Amino acid sequence: MTAKPVELTPNDWVQDRWVDLDSDPGFHRKEYSPVLLKYHDVLFSAGKTGKVFIPLCGKTLDLIYLADQGHEVIGLEYSKGAIERFYKENSLSYTTEKLADAPFVLYKTKEKNIKLYQGDLFDMKPQICGQFDASFDRGSFVAINLDDHKAYSDLMSSLVKPGGKILMESLSYKSATFGGPPHSISKDDLTHNFTAFKMSTLETFHTPAKPAMVVEGQKMVCDVVLLVRM
Repeated sequence: MTAKPVELTPNDWVQDRWVDLDSDPGFHRKEYSPVLLKYHDVLFSAGKTGKVFIPLCGKTLDLIYLADQGHEVIGLEYSKGAIERFYKENSLSYTTEKLADAPFVLYKTKEKNIKLYQGDLFDMKPQICGQFDASFDRGSFVAINLDDHKAYSDLMSSLVKPGGKILMESLSYKSATFGGPPHSISKDDLTHNFTAFKMSTLETFHTPAKPAMVVEGQKMVCDVVLLVRM
């Protein structure tokens, strides 16, 4: 038995997860993603650099890591407070620009090759931000509403260049009381939605369940997958 999925609007995320900016939300990591560290060379072979997209980036330190590897880093986040906390906590100055032809505010800093768009993910288009050589999805696909999965895959198909790659962490679990987010996503779900990509599984491991969850065996399965744009 599986609980009914919970659906959240972008404003719900701000109110539920980012309203107290002095307290980190449960999904925020205070270190670089172990998956990104381990598989960075799968996204980019040694010595190669490129343009990387981090959807629903929050204030993740992975933006810093990728910029320090020499990449051009583009993040997108709905919460204005999360973006501004990212710059403050990493001692980065920034400027803002309200885009004239798109519903985004663009944040830039001179200290790192990082630009952050503040706005709704599904308003993004390649005409606004260009296309990407790679993307790191640490928790975006499992966070968005299930009804938005096709729109997400269509968006990523338009943003990632042919031959470009997405490194993704995906979770699956069974729970009678917890419906997400993070939502439970099977490999079949990924294959069904990302039809413009070829998928391979890099790693599968178990991770402890969230305190709010009652899960069979009290654990979740994490699949690290690589999606290559065809």
